[in-house]
Amino acid sequence: MSWQDILKELSSKQKKLDRNNNGEIDGEDFAMLREEKVNKEMKTFEKDKDEAANAASLSDLKTQLKDAPKYIKTALNEIERYLKGE
Repeated sequence: MSWQDILKELSSKQKKLDRNNNGEIDGEDFAMLREEKVNKEMKTFEKDKDEAANAASLSDLKTQLKDAPKYIKTALNEIERYLKGE
């Protein structure tokens, strides 16, 4: 192995970026990284959306937080009063 080959070889951090394992970091690798990021964000969004659907109403939320600290319960009561227009 010559010194030119050693210089062409990717470092360990560069290898993490090389998603298509072709030994080069190119636009295709960055496109794959962007796609991974979008997929990760969509999974997070779907998870948050599912959790919000599970706690659809304030009463459900109150039930889930029955052992929560007092200040959280107070905040929920204030939100409920606000929504009722009091």
